[in-house]
Amino acid sequence: MRKQLARTFLVAGTAIAAMGLAVPAALAAGTWTVTGGPSFTSSGTGTFTLTDTTHSATFTCHVGAAAGTVTDQTSGPSPFGSVTSSSFGNSSNKCSGPLGSTGTSNQKAGTTAHINGTSFAGGVTTGTITGVDHKFTASAFGINCTAEITGTAGVTYNNGTHVLTFTTAGDNLTVISASGCLGIIQVNDKVTFTGSETVTGSPTNPIQISSP
Repeated sequence: MRKQLARTFLVAGTAIAAMGLAVPAALAAGTWTVTGGPSFTSSGTGTFTLTDTTHSATFTCHVGAAAGTVTDQTSGPSPFGSVTSSSFGNSSNKCSGPLGSTGTSNQKAGTTAHINGTSFAGGVTTGTITGVDHKFTASAFGINCTAEITGTAGVTYNNGTHVLTFTTAGDNLTVISASGCLGIIQVNDKVTFTGSETVTGSPTNPIQISSP
């Protein structure tokens, strides 16, 4: 039997302020409704672009994937979803970057990122994924670069297409460690990320998000 799982979430203004997001007073608190899931996977085969804006270095990936859950939460300043794994590039389709480098970016083991909504209009939720923690690795000419990137990614989710899109709006991503990157990536560099993935809910699909 197909189950419709409905969950209501209260997004408190104090939580939004704590994430450093500037939003209108009308959006400071609201009731969110999520149906579908409770688990989800997402995947994309378009173009994912990771840009170190401090040093103008761009890495391009052509595959991305993630998994997580939408959380049963009826009140309180909690996110309405969690991302438990995510990756960009893989062993057979690596990301490409400066100096002919190739590599991958993977969510740090044991970490969880959180999906938040900030506004809703026309079937599209605008929000953020907070608690991002990714380990980036790349190599070229026998030199191995590793870096860890943490922070907040801006996103939108479209109920009609079921597509999660990473946007530069809302991004607050920072390099917290870097080794062997020849100065192309350095600690405290700022990073942006773009790309899109189609989200599939399980056992109930599609996932729909709305806010009155």
